[in-house]
Amino acid sequence: PLNTTSERERRDRKIAMFVKNQFALARLIGRKDYDGAIHLLESSLSGGPKDVLSFVMIANCHRWANRNNEAIAAAQRGLAVAPCNFESLKLLSEAHADLQEYEIAAKYARLGIEHFPESLPPTPKIFFWLYRRGSFVFPPLRKIDQSPPQDIPDPRNSGKAWSQGAQHNF
Repeated sequence: PLNTTSERERRDRKIAMFVKNQFALARLIGRKDYDGAIHLLESSLSGGPKDVLSFVMIANCHRWANRNNEAIAAAQRGLAVAPCNFESLKLLSEAHADLQEYEIAAKYARLGIEHFPESLPPTPKIFFWLYRRGSFVFPPLRKIDQSPPQDIPDPRNSGKAWSQGAQHNF
């Protein structure tokens, strides 16, 4: 029992630290302090396969700061961890195209097309049925809109548009 409590506390502290870092990262990026965001991301690298998302974000920060060579290096580090990561491939093709290295951009675009992520499955209808039934028991649920706000873009559309453009050009 003692181990379970200490393990639970350790897990809770780890989750709290993760959430705190995510808010700090969002704040830094919102302020366009990309160097601070990169420093925070690099300090959280663990050397495991989960690092690919950090490498992609580091690469994005470099791109937003107009440092394509550093963005390429960070995205390649991400590919070293996960060779088929679509976001890394997409970022590499865009960064090389910005540097007018079109052959290399085409190579990464082709790889990105080959490893395009599958769409998420639609939400099961039973979820909305349960949601409606639950709103009778928990009235605050009635205030939640079933459809997402129109000003929030679907993150899958960015990848789809990139893939369609890459297929057309390459």
